[in-house]
Amino acid sequence: MFSDLTDDILSYFLGIQYTKIEELNIEFPRVETKKSDMVFKCSTNERNTIIVHIEFQSDNDNKMLYRMLRYAVEIMEKYNLAPYQAVIYIGEHDLNMANKIDFNFGKENFLSYRYRIIDIGQIKFDEITQTDYYELFSLLPLMDKEKRQKEKEDI
Repeated sequence: MFSDLTDDILSYFLGIQYTKIEELNIEFPRVETKKSDMVFKCSTNERNTIIVHIEFQSDNDNKMLYRMLRYAVEIMEKYNLAPYQAVIYIGEHDLNMANKIDFNFGKENFLSYRYRIIDIGQIKFDEITQTDYYELFSLLPLMDKEKRQKEKEDI
């Protein structure tokens, strides 16, 4: 119904000077069930209610950014709360996943999204062993990647 109005909409309402290459399919079929690793409703010290969403990732996934964004949208739609999101990377290889996206058109910022990535391999053993977070000790074999590579047998 609106395809005949494309030129006028883009030029007048959006102020975009363009050359149309092709009209794209506007249907986005997606049939999948994704299960998050950890999602909690929490109260903060400031008495705000938030959603905390944590994913564990064992390899670099160049689509992780989009997966986390989809999870964020689903969480916001279902609970009407913005999530605090983090990916805990436990992979063998150096971390190289993106954790933010910014879409800008001219002076307008259309989308700004980010989440936190925690690389377990970059955490030093002492940062955990000198705490009372004893349950995190099970992650020690994944921590301090640099030290583990240098002192293989000792560790």
